[in-house]
Amino acid sequence: MLFPYNTERPNKIGAYSTALLVALNVFIFVYQFFFTDPVAFADRYGFIAAHPTWYTPLTSMFVHAGFSHLAGNMLFLFVFGNDVEDALGHYAFLGFYLIGGLGAHALHAAVMSLSSPAALNMPVIGASGAVSALMGLYAVRFYKTNVLVWYFIGFFYFLYFRTGTFKVKAAWFIGVYFAWQTIMGFVSLGISVPTGVAVWAHIGGALTGLAFALLIHSPKEATVEYETQDAAAAQLGGSDALAVDHWDRVLRVDPTNAEANLKVGQSLLRLNENDKANKHFTIAFSSLFGREHNEVAAADYEYLLLASIKPLLPPDILFRLASACELTGRITSAAKAWADLADAQPLPPEAETALIRLAYLKERNQADLAGAREAYARYLKAYPNGQWCDLAQAALTRLPGSPSSTSLATPSAPEAPLPGLPGKEPPPHPSA
Repeated sequence: MLFPYNTERPNKIGAYSTALLVALNVFIFVYQFFFTDPVAFADRYGFIAAHPTWYTPLTSMFVHAGFSHLAGNMLFLFVFGNDVEDALGHYAFLGFYLIGGLGAHALHAAVMSLSSPAALNMPVIGASGAVSALMGLYAVRFYKTNVLVWYFIGFFYFLYFRTGTFKVKAAWFIGVYFAWQTIMGFVSLGISVPTGVAVWAHIGGALTGLAFALLIHSPKEATVEYETQDAAAAQLGGSDALAVDHWDRVLRVDPTNAEANLKVGQSLLRLNENDKANKHFTIAFSSLFGREHNEVAAADYEYLLLASIKPLLPPDILFRLASACELTGRITSAAKAWADLADAQPLPPEAETALIRLAYLKERNQADLAGAREAYARYLKAYPNGQWCDLAQAALTRLPGSPSSTSLATPSAPEAPLPGLPGKEPPPHPSA
């Protein structure tokens, strides 16, 4: 006998819906066997294909024939449901669970109507159809995840018993399980008397899970997850070339994946392929800004700077990164981005704003008065008719140790406010 008892995949979210389903099944089982007639309860709430009611296709999923029936289903639900819920989310998981059970009933009714009409009058009960759907999706989405299995071998006549555990890839464990179910299903077609086990409901649930997995692009998600793990392991082992191969497989199915583009860019820099690296950095940050992940983009950019990685980014991306860093309080990273933008050659249109914001940050946030004076003076020289000349000139007059600003520029317009950042009011005027 083989019983799965866990998997090796860590979850990111709690399996609350899985726990809810287990608790609901246990509660109904206790009520069925301790507070009412269990046979009459199964007849009333089980799915009878010959004359179904509107509710029995759903209620039948929570009715069981005995403790071993319940325990087996709940074990498989708990082991495989955790990871599936982690991939789908709490509410989508519940919806998929019910859809899987309905798919199981549909195939059972269709096959029995053709092969064994007498079985249509028997109530079908248990969570195994819905659980089979979970396993069908699991075989596609988590095919490389190890399943931990407990086994028992016993020959009572010879008084020989042996138990132990082993691990096996999910695709193998689930594949063998459903291969056996399929064999038993076709064997049952030649039996005129129903066996009492709705094997075709198991198969129907598995097929529903497989179809759903393809519908929601689970193979793509599996590729991203497993190749990301392999790439991280390769980088940890110091093999950037191997890591790039794994990241490339991720990008084939998800070209705008921000994490993959950032990581492959880092590996390419270490391999001295700077042009390719900067292309991937640009894609990564463009993707993040396209999804309005300013906080994530700023954190990723700060990480690169702390790791002494200096990506060459287009002016518009660098401008947004500088703004995002300033908005999220990453002042040192913001100043670095503004400085790079102000130093870009040829000067982009964003350089004027970058230089005045750099001066402002140095004065107000970094207390670098010498750097602030230099930046304000540089602004007046580079943009003698710029829209923030009055602001820069007032700052030079105010800052201690500044030379006379009258020789640096002749303002041609009234003093303008300091440029604001996207999503934020402009900071206080430096001369206030």
